[in-house]
Amino acid sequence: MSDSNSDSSNKSDTTTTNNTTYADKRNVASEGAVAVSGDGNNVTNSYSYSYKTTDLGAVQAGVTLAGNVATKALDLTTTGLASVLDAMKASATQNKEIFDQTLKLVGDTNTSTKDAYAKAAEEVNGNRVLVGMGVIAIGLALAKGAYK
Repeated sequence: MSDSNSDSSNKSDTTTTNNTTYADKRNVASEGAVAVSGDGNNVTNSYSYSYKTTDLGAVQAGVTLAGNVATKALDLTTTGLASVLDAMKASATQNKEIFDQTLKLVGDTNTSTKDAYAKAAEEVNGNRVLVGMGVIAIGLALAKGAYK
């Protein structure tokens, strides 16, 4: 017989690891672009579509409105300037009338001053005559009294 000693053992270790990750896979793509993102074997496509719309006359209406506002502003400015010019003409006419009246008054005053001076000169000359006649009368009276 034989002696045999054998020891056999099987040992097995199993380890399971679950790796879970979360990633935001949203894409932002501009008009007409294609965006692709991926993680491992998963691929996500994101398409961006552009829709064209018409302005339905909004631009033309805006241009027309701007034109109407500018036209109204010019009309009001023209009316305002016309009113200012009319007021200036009326003021100039009144100023001319006042100036003409002032010149007339100055002329009248000048004439009155001349007349007053002439009258004063006449009175002074007249008074001289009276004084002279009075002196003669006094002289005659004295002479008459001296010869009596």
